[in-house]
Amino acid sequence: LCYGFSEGRFIAETIAEPVEEPVMEESAMKPIVDEPITEPIQEAVEEPMAEEEKKETFQEPEANYDTLTREQLIDTLQELLDNNDVMQIRNRANAIRNRFNDLNQELHQAQFEAFLQEGGDKANYEQRNDDTAQSFYKLFDTYRTKRQQVINAQEAEKQANFDKKNELIATLRQLAETTEQVTLKELHNRFNDIQARWKEIGEVPRNEAHTQWQTYHLWADQLFAKIKLERESIMEDMKRNLEKKLQLCEQVEEQSLSDNTANAFRKLQDLRAAWKQIGPVPQEQNETIWHRFQDAAERISIRHKEAIAARQEAQQQNLLAKRALIEKATELTATLPTGGNAWKTLGDQLDELLALWKTIGPVAKEESDAIWKEFITIRDTAFKARKKFFETQRQERDAARKTKLALCEKAEQIAEREDLREATTELLHLQAEWKKSGTLHRDESEQLWKRFRAACDKFFARKSERYEETHQDEGENLTKKEALLEELKQMTFGDDRNENLARLKDIQRRWSEIGFVPRKEKDRLQQTFRDTINAHFNQLKLSAQEAEETAFKARVQRHAGDMRFARNERNALLDKIERQRNDIKTLENNIGFFSNSKNAAVLQEEVTRKIQHARQQLALLENKLRILDTAPQEPVQTPDNGNPVAGETDIQAE
Repeated sequence: LCYGFSEGRFIAETIAEPVEEPVMEESAMKPIVDEPITEPIQEAVEEPMAEEEKKETFQEPEANYDTLTREQLIDTLQELLDNNDVMQIRNRANAIRNRFNDLNQELHQAQFEAFLQEGGDKANYEQRNDDTAQSFYKLFDTYRTKRQQVINAQEAEKQANFDKKNELIATLRQLAETTEQVTLKELHNRFNDIQARWKEIGEVPRNEAHTQWQTYHLWADQLFAKIKLERESIMEDMKRNLEKKLQLCEQVEEQSLSDNTANAFRKLQDLRAAWKQIGPVPQEQNETIWHRFQDAAERISIRHKEAIAARQEAQQQNLLAKRALIEKATELTATLPTGGNAWKTLGDQLDELLALWKTIGPVAKEESDAIWKEFITIRDTAFKARKKFFETQRQERDAARKTKLALCEKAEQIAEREDLREATTELLHLQAEWKKSGTLHRDESEQLWKRFRAACDKFFARKSERYEETHQDEGENLTKKEALLEELKQMTFGDDRNENLARLKDIQRRWSEIGFVPRKEKDRLQQTFRDTINAHFNQLKLSAQEAEETAFKARVQRHAGDMRFARNERNALLDKIERQRNDIKTLENNIGFFSNSKNAAVLQEEVTRKIQHARQQLALLENKLRILDTAPQEPVQTPDNGNPVAGETDIQAE
């Protein structure tokens, strides 16, 4: 037994495939036959870490949760638990937890800063999770509990497998140590049964796997020491194994010549697994065929590493190229356009950069999403700004279109009006508004402008026609006013004041009824007419003042002896005199203010005229007061007809 164990350990340490657990390609066991048997009938070796090193067939998809809120993270984790195997969501669940922790920490930090800003003491601050955080951590505990339950079940299953394999080892040991007479055929069958059952049993605890495998290997070696088979049968099996391994050598050599290094490397793993399932070959050919297989496998591994290095170099160059495109996009969008043509040029340039981006090969997986997001964000931001720009332009054009249409309609309405002076002012105002109404596309702008201009042209054409007719009448009106002005100059007045006033009013009415005169004669005629008629009114005012004094004297005589009348009349006259004097003083003070005025002469003339009129009124009031003070106290007889004394009615010159 010691000899067999020693030989088995030696083989395990010296003959092993690279980067693999020990594989028993040869056996130095001493069989119980006259001639040495170089290999056992069937492979009695199982790699101790084979099950742990197996690649999972399930590849968990990658996910990015950087944009989700805490509530969305809870919903996402719940959805994962509801729709997936709990053992297949580990990476995603941890990513969700990490994202939630970051958001939760940011929330706690904000709450802490708010607490300090509100005057709180840092030592008194107590950090607490809100309902959302408690819900998330409760849900995550549920996930961990479920996962742990599965892991516990798996570990329990592994422990059960460990116990089952220990039972097989005990059976194998009993078979190797038995001294009863057992035929070689029966030993062979029993060992095959043990080996088949061993392979059917699943994984065992990792920390026990290697030791258990070594123990199994030990007793398998000891059993082979007892096996006695006919040499012909053994050699036939070895020849078949040799043929199978030669075929694997040819296949791995063929893969070493393939241009698809990644596919060749994947197939190499399958060929290695197949190699391990094939039994031993003749001792003298074992090392040669193994080196042949291993040399071809090494060439595949080297080419695979070189391909990876070349791919990484290409990815780095692609990364630099894409970084250059990002810098160019950043440069193009640093200052956004302000015109439509410039926006179109920028859009074409960004589209061209995108087309170039697509021609560049891939970059490293861990950088692919980030660099693409950086590029597409710059592009999308610019296109959103372009969309907003054209939307604003469209709105401005819509507003300009509505404004211009309204101006066209107003101009068309004004074009039909008869009040030419007011219509002209309004139309000129519309033209000023048109200049401020915004811009449209060339064709539409020209179409609306033609419509607006047509209405304006129509109006001014009508106005020109009307003025031509008016100019024909102005000459006749000039002749009429010249004749009326000459009549006014030759006018003389009689003693009947009312008749004189009526004649002046008639002259004024007739003057107003005459239409327009030529513009260059207008001011001259108007000034001459005003001066002439004012002179007549001034003449009438003097006689009117005398008549008014006579009428007042008669009224005082009629109320002679009436003290109440005298008192009331006196008070009224004194008030009027005081107001008149104040008015004169004010006018005299104001006349100096007009010295620097643009129309100083005209204003001074008007104020002077008012002062003269006020002084005349003051003199009239003072004369009335003297008449009242010097009137006799006895009543005076008045005419019986009751008619007022001439001049009692006040005369208004203008």
